[in-house]
Amino acid sequence: MARNLIIITQPISVVAGGWLRSYKVLPYLVKELRPYFDNISLYIPFNGIKYAITQLVISSYDYYDYEDIRRKILNNIRTVTLETGIRIPTDEIEDKVQYAYDTVIHELKTNDYIRKIMEFGPLFIRNITKPERFFANKFLKNIDHAVNDIYIYTMHEDLYSLFLMDYISDDLTKRGNKVLAAQLLQLPVPLYLSSFNARISIYLSNTAIVNYARTTYEHLLRRKVLRLILGVSPAVFYGEGFIDMVRRYSTRIMVLKPANAVDREVLTYRRIRNKDLIATFYARLTPNKGIYELLMAWKIVEEHVPNAKLRIMGAFPSNDIKYKFLNLIKELKLRNVEYLGFIDDRNKLYELVSESKVLIYPSHEDTFSLVVLEALTLGVTVVAYGIPAIKTIYGGLPNLFIVPEGDHEALARKTIEVLRMADDEYERIHENEIVRRFLELYTYWENVAKAEATALREYLVSVHE
Repeated sequence: MARNLIIITQPISVVAGGWLRSYKVLPYLVKELRPYFDNISLYIPFNGIKYAITQLVISSYDYYDYEDIRRKILNNIRTVTLETGIRIPTDEIEDKVQYAYDTVIHELKTNDYIRKIMEFGPLFIRNITKPERFFANKFLKNIDHAVNDIYIYTMHEDLYSLFLMDYISDDLTKRGNKVLAAQLLQLPVPLYLSSFNARISIYLSNTAIVNYARTTYEHLLRRKVLRLILGVSPAVFYGEGFIDMVRRYSTRIMVLKPANAVDREVLTYRRIRNKDLIATFYARLTPNKGIYELLMAWKIVEEHVPNAKLRIMGAFPSNDIKYKFLNLIKELKLRNVEYLGFIDDRNKLYELVSESKVLIYPSHEDTFSLVVLEALTLGVTVVAYGIPAIKTIYGGLPNLFIVPEGDHEALARKTIEVLRMADDEYERIHENEIVRRFLELYTYWENVAKAEATALREYLVSVHE
């Protein structure tokens, strides 16, 4: 019996985190799964392309070149199609990139008040689902509906990937296809609000989004379409009400190990001794990543290690956050802070990070953190908040120090301790058997893809049979 697989994914390396993971894993994953499916198709969400373009535009300050952005996105996707052997029609991607770019520029030029209205829950949902529905309909026209068994695997947990999994599976089911789906969670998905926000508008907006997610999951689970949910760590299942709902419908959940990796070549940039007094932070520059606490901690560091320098790299999701962050640097009168923007050249990024003696990482929301993994691989000591993902994945490593979440003073004290650490002590915490075994496990993307493919193959295929 013929089996087809549709992978909903955002393999875009110009964005860090889950996007970069998909870019690295996808070629190996397709190779592992190809013998078990007659055809594999890729669907790259419009909103994923839009998000990538937003990051490139915002990180380019006030100047942005459409042709340069277009080239980066298209080259990225062409690389994926070449490495996977899966063809995506050129006009499909060209149309998405053009429309996404036009939408981003229009939104950036929109009045702040109007933009906030458009981000209100119900309007936000409409704005992300409408273009996805349009492009999904074009995609579905090219699907061979004569094939009886169709599998859908989405490698992301964002709202538009959830919408696509539900919309595409619903369409195929109505056409008479048997459909099973699986999802990979890289972040928690709250299905209920646990607290009331003092601002009624924010509360109502968040309520609409959470209700939409819950309703969509219920639709997928009730129809027995979504049968397997994978996670990059136990922390992804901490979303309010998520586990209870999934168990109610007997859908299986699994934690992958290893669930992430870095390129083996990153080890060539590894540097342990003779480091300057440089601290680094790089990630998506959002409040949930602790960017304001980072600056407050650095204020204390500067008072005790006046020659130390803080390098910050990454893209802001909005100009509002960007301006607030840069203004806080001025308000705190920080002297040795350098914002380098978004570094899309990974080799340059690794060179910059490896020069650092410490990565300061006050994140509140990670479920794995490739940033932490990269830093450890590069020989950089990490000081991080003790959130569940950091504890479960990195706890026990001698070159990572955990401080209480939200305690920026403890963050500063431990950072100062690392900056003052002698080379012999610094080398001792990095060059040992515990770290060696850890890096051996987490520096092969092939291992990640095999773990993911095994879970999909053994469970989804067996359930359908």
